[in-house]
Amino acid sequence: MSINYDFIVVGGGASGAILSATLAEKGKTLLIERGANHSLYFPSKIRQGWPQIAGIAWNTQRAEDSNHWTGTANILGGGSAVNGGACWRAKAEVFEALGFDYEGEAQEAYEILEAQLCDPVPDNDYNQAFRSSMADIGTDLAVDEELTGRGYTQDTDSPGGIYVNRARSIFDPATGFRRPSSHLFEQGSGFRGAQANLTVMLLTIATRVLIDEGSMKAQGVELTSEILGNFTARIRKNGKVFLNAGVFETPKLLMLSGVGPEAVLKAHGIPVLIDNPSVGQNLVDRKSFYISIPQLTTTIDGDDTTILDYVGATENMWLSLTHKLAVPWGNAAFGCVACAAQDRTVACQEQLLAALVLYGNGAVPGTQLLELVGLFIAQRNPRARGHVELSSSNFRDNLRVFDGWNTRIEDLSEDALHDLSVIVDGAYELVVDLVRNTSFIEKLGHPVSNRTGEFAAETVLALEELKGLFSNLSNECKVSAAFGLNCSSWTECTPTLPSLPLDREALTTVIFNNLASSQHGAGTCQVGKVVNKRSFQVLGVQSLHIADLSILDAATDVHPMLTAMAIGALAGNQIDSLGKELPESFPVVFAIVMVVLATLFSLVVIGFQFCTSSKLSSKNSETGGSVPLPIWLKQSLPASGPLPTCSSHAFVSASNADAATNTADVPPEEWKIAPVTPNLLAWHRLCCSYKMKSGEDTVTLSNASGAMRQGELVAIMGASGSGKSTLLDILSGRKSIGNVTGTLSVVGTEINDAKEARKLLREVSAYIPQQEAFYPTQSPQEAVLFTARLKLGAIFTQDDAQSLLDAVGLKEEVSNRPIGGTLPGGIVIRGLSGGERKRLALACAVAIKPRLLFLDEITSGLDSENAMAVVKLLKNLCQIRQVAAALVIHQPSGELFELFDSLVLLSSGKCVFSGSLEGLPDFYRDTFKTDYPAQHMVPNRLLKEATAGEAEGFFDEDVLEQIHRQGLLETKALTSRPRIPPTTWVVFTTVFTRNLTNHYVRNLGNVAARILLYTALSAIDGAIFWQVAQPESEGGALPLASSLVVIGAFTFLIMISFLLPFAMIPIFVFDKKFFAAESALGLYSPIIYCISQALLETWILTICALCEACVIIPMGGFWNPVLPRWGAFFTVCGSLIASGLAGSGLVLVCTMVFPSQDLAFLAGSGVVTVALGVSGGFVPFPSMEDWISWLQWVSPCKYSLQALAIGQFGNSNSEIILEVSALNTPNSVSANIGVLLGFYVVFTVGTVLALSRQREVR
Repeated sequence: MSINYDFIVVGGGASGAILSATLAEKGKTLLIERGANHSLYFPSKIRQGWPQIAGIAWNTQRAEDSNHWTGTANILGGGSAVNGGACWRAKAEVFEALGFDYEGEAQEAYEILEAQLCDPVPDNDYNQAFRSSMADIGTDLAVDEELTGRGYTQDTDSPGGIYVNRARSIFDPATGFRRPSSHLFEQGSGFRGAQANLTVMLLTIATRVLIDEGSMKAQGVELTSEILGNFTARIRKNGKVFLNAGVFETPKLLMLSGVGPEAVLKAHGIPVLIDNPSVGQNLVDRKSFYISIPQLTTTIDGDDTTILDYVGATENMWLSLTHKLAVPWGNAAFGCVACAAQDRTVACQEQLLAALVLYGNGAVPGTQLLELVGLFIAQRNPRARGHVELSSSNFRDNLRVFDGWNTRIEDLSEDALHDLSVIVDGAYELVVDLVRNTSFIEKLGHPVSNRTGEFAAETVLALEELKGLFSNLSNECKVSAAFGLNCSSWTECTPTLPSLPLDREALTTVIFNNLASSQHGAGTCQVGKVVNKRSFQVLGVQSLHIADLSILDAATDVHPMLTAMAIGALAGNQIDSLGKELPESFPVVFAIVMVVLATLFSLVVIGFQFCTSSKLSSKNSETGGSVPLPIWLKQSLPASGPLPTCSSHAFVSASNADAATNTADVPPEEWKIAPVTPNLLAWHRLCCSYKMKSGEDTVTLSNASGAMRQGELVAIMGASGSGKSTLLDILSGRKSIGNVTGTLSVVGTEINDAKEARKLLREVSAYIPQQEAFYPTQSPQEAVLFTARLKLGAIFTQDDAQSLLDAVGLKEEVSNRPIGGTLPGGIVIRGLSGGERKRLALACAVAIKPRLLFLDEITSGLDSENAMAVVKLLKNLCQIRQVAAALVIHQPSGELFELFDSLVLLSSGKCVFSGSLEGLPDFYRDTFKTDYPAQHMVPNRLLKEATAGEAEGFFDEDVLEQIHRQGLLETKALTSRPRIPPTTWVVFTTVFTRNLTNHYVRNLGNVAARILLYTALSAIDGAIFWQVAQPESEGGALPLASSLVVIGAFTFLIMISFLLPFAMIPIFVFDKKFFAAESALGLYSPIIYCISQALLETWILTICALCEACVIIPMGGFWNPVLPRWGAFFTVCGSLIASGLAGSGLVLVCTMVFPSQDLAFLAGSGVVTVALGVSGGFVPFPSMEDWISWLQWVSPCKYSLQALAIGQFGNSNSEIILEVSALNTPNSVSANIGVLLGFYVVFTVGTVLALSRQREVR
């Protein structure tokens, strides 16, 4: 699992709890504590429970050089949850070494903590006995209550240099309950924001700090827990990791992370990130020892609660009083201080601690040990320094501890010998003087004595009984010889346990054998060597800090608990709130750019439509509804009425010569009629056959020859199945299947290769199919402009288009209205009649200035009058434009037949006749041996006679050769007029404009329905998942169950993105039909269509995604708490745009790949269903079987869901859901959007390839 926080604090002890409470006021904070909650143990709450809770919640380990047991607390609150709870301040030098002003920042931190946690301890007889006795040998400086708990006041006038002061306590005087450092966030007192922003993980161990080797920046912490297993906690971009695990665990964690002595790290196979020999060095382990005095009275108030409330101190040592319940705990927790150092075994320590747990406050059955008053004496300024080092690379193993001492006096270092001497001096100055020279023991019930002779009998008896009990503590513990000293005189020793000899050498031995760690370790990550001053940042590692006692270079003085808290508070005060994190740049930039472009494009479209409508209205007003035609068109084609009979003379007559001098009305030079009419196309012995499944060849056309002359109209006639369409397809270059042989001569070029012939023919010809294809919402003028500009470029203007339409009899009132037809979805638009559609088809064909014109049964479906008008129009256009036209016609009337100049008559695939109509009568009489019929009977009789004689070949070889030679000679001198193709940009803008206008601008119902549906479904999604992404408290983390519900809401969203594009299948299928027809004419490439369609869908889908985001984000509360609102919005918006594009691309490619709408829907919906199933929204990936979960990698829905989920949970406290659901591959919004755009590109390329294979099968 992975969790993101502003701050991570490892160690919930005295400093860590305060630090985390301080940081939680500024941002999301995670506190990691290896122990349990102190509140689970009632002994932790009360002061009397100190011994038992210490036995439970103390992580002990033994120094290898001295055998002294030491350790750190293993519980939330650390030492403040298990110790005596006395609030003592440190010396000013401690904070000055850290870089802080004691009188300013440090004192302010102390005061805040004391106000929140510490209260004056109620006075009692026990305290007064100690204080008054210490006053007898020193100076009582704590008589002023305002000074209590304020640390030491150095007074050089004090007799003997002994100072006395009084502490406060973290125990509430009203309830008697403990207030450990964690009280600040547990109760919220003074730290109201901490509860909402703080996450505490108990019984969790930090195993390693994650440090990026490139940037040397801490990124998080690897953790392990019995409940959650192994997981990772990460910090935000500018977050911080704090190590507050104590004097042993902090350097261990640092070394396990690759920061420490190079030799040590390499020895354990740990990669070295930073070689810092100081890590683990400078261990300050203040030594202490216990002296017990039998208490002979039970009437002293406070003897079961007082701990370190008063302290008497010299320059180097301090002494304090502990309550009678503390003696067995001190002995056990300190590894049996009653045993000589070499005898403090693991078995002994374990047995003593077990006894504490089993028997409560008593180490063994009996009450005598509970009648001991404890005197605790410890160092203030030790010189000896030890070190710690790794024992293994296993985080569960304790460090190897070396405290700088030894088990034998003769083996001590110079510094340790100095410290031992100082301790002996302190014992004389404090303990011996207290016992010998004050009334302290009398106040404990001992008989009054002049302290010159033998001890009182009661005192001796109590000592002997206690010695016996100590000697029988456990069968694993060997009590020190000091407890067996036979001393009963004031002149030799003190009446204490152990007895303190007055002889210095003997006293030195007794003290040395009873020395123990004070459990107040410090210094293993020394400031200036491991961390910086003030910031406490680990040297060489960004975002990694240490803020516990391990950073000190010396001891803290009396009790370190409050100082540890102050260090945590000061460290937290140095850190600024991270504020909102900047979102990933790519999703935001992507979304903003797309939204801006979509908005601008929408404004352009609206403006264009407005200007077009205004211009059209203005033009109609100025011209009375018509556009003036050039003179040459006016004279050649009447505005209305029957078309004139074709003539062969020049179209500009002498009577109109003056008018023709107007150069603006003179037709282009290339359109003038030439004085001769050469062949533009000749063919010889054309044959077409197909290979059948049986292996035999079926011939559909055999030995066809003929020619098409400039300005003439050729009729291709024959019965059904005679080969008319086959011949027309070959001549127009549209034949795509079958084996075609023969020779073609195209505008002067003889061609034998079918592929080359098709290419040339498409360049010089135009083709009008039997069923013309026009967009229903397109106007005739737009249809002509579309075709012309794809062949001629932008030089063909709107006025040119209208001139052509006028020429074919479609006036402006007709040319600007919809062509009509059936829209995708079945909506029918009224428009042009059948005859008008045929005229429009002619105008579109002529607009591209072809040399050859092929028409497939253009009169089909027309009545005789309209058929005659269309053919007359065609005849006239052939003469005016000097075009050779071939028209397949089934059975024309006699009047219509006379309009043709030449005839190609076919029967059963054989050419019956090919030539001018002038030679038809002679051919008819010679071939059919009968008279030539009357004019109105010619077409019918020709077909009848040709069909009757279909088994015979009417042309012999000589006739075929004659036709070929004549046609070839006439085309030899003719060359194709060069045509400059339009630029790719012109082609693209033409196709783009046509698709935009007809699919979107003029189909506003469909566009509005799509946007409305996206918006409505998003609103439904938001209503179902209302505010599901918002935590109960502001800035809090979502529970895992709520996070899974958010994933469900996002799954709903991606269903919208991938299912709604199926509504576009009818439009895509509609487009595919047009593309097939238009690509057959070579008007544009598949790439042009795909790019234009992709851009238009991107425009609409961006608007839809914007509407989705505007609705679903506020309704569902999908604001990532670590991002600014704008960043969260555009991150979701960018993800929705990319998802919509991927969904649209998938539907488009399915539509183009599969031959029918039903198959496209079936295949596309199947793919999307599977993609949604393996998206991770229904079943988390870890719960899927391996044999099926691999499909996630090819599911665009997975990446859509991941983009939304990472955008919502990334870097937030709820990021754990990404790890739990495995929605983090890849682990950034940018990468997932990139994958989605990659899918879109792949789908677009697939669409291009599919369209490239779309051909008319002819």
